Amino acid sequence: MDQLLSEDWKLEDFRERYIFTKPQAVLREPADVSYVFERYRQGEKIDFLTFMDDIFSIESSGSYFNAFGAATCPIPIPTPILK
Repeated sequence: MDQLLSEDWKLEDFRERYIFTKPQAVLREPADVSYVFERYRQGEKIDFLTFMDDIFSIESSGSYFNAFGAATCPIPIPTPILK
């Protein structure tokens, strides 16, 4: 997320920054996921804060849970032990 929240992004620039590996470069049958970003379009810009809340938070949590599950490791959730 380095510098991701540091500017007022144009939609295309944000998409290029967020999807740092082009699917067509690494997949045999890539799918166009532009529609995900289009939902957050505001003219030429993107509402990236709402995008981060709606998409990134779910995506990143799922990735972490999947990684811990695949490694059969307990998931360290600090909230219950915080004072």
